[in-house]
Amino acid sequence: MPKGVYLRTDKHKNFLGNHHSKVSKQRISKAKKGTLPWNTGKVWDNATKKKMSDSHKGEVFTVERIRKILHRRIPTSLEKKFQGLVSSNNLPFVFVGDGSFMIGKRNPDFIHSNGKFIVIEVYYRYFKELDGRDLIAWKIDRENYFLERGWSTLFFDETQIMNAPTILKEFV
Repeated sequence: MPKGVYLRTDKHKNFLGNHHSKVSKQRISKAKKGTLPWNTGKVWDNATKKKMSDSHKGEVFTVERIRKILHRRIPTSLEKKFQGLVSSNNLPFVFVGDGSFMIGKRNPDFIHSNGKFIVIEVYYRYFKELDGRDLIAWKIDRENYFLERGWSTLFFDETQIMNAPTILKEFV
């Protein structure tokens, strides 16, 4: 018998014909196209939720794993705006927020490209304060982490971006 050809027997009859509703077919189609997550509409019982939660607790990410996670990250609109200001003012800062440069296990947004140990973090205040997060605590944590490794940190939010080139010229 030629390759790929098989005889249809009674055990194959369950695979013939339509077995999905129209709604299911649309959901499957969207999931395969990547426009809808595969688990949309799934309802998990508490035992399954606990298993999924416990499986990730205590998980330690290596530098390589973090880099792999970040390698497809593209710059945000604010990072693009900041990069445009840096480029138009010929300032020596490079975007490395895609995981191309790591300090310990953290990835800054920009670094000084001429050998000075300066890190720049660009952020929207709204997203840092989302869900009751503390912006000040985040900044202190980030600054201390980089400082322990010999890097000074500058922070720019969306309101300070237009003044960034004048501030950064002091560090050139």
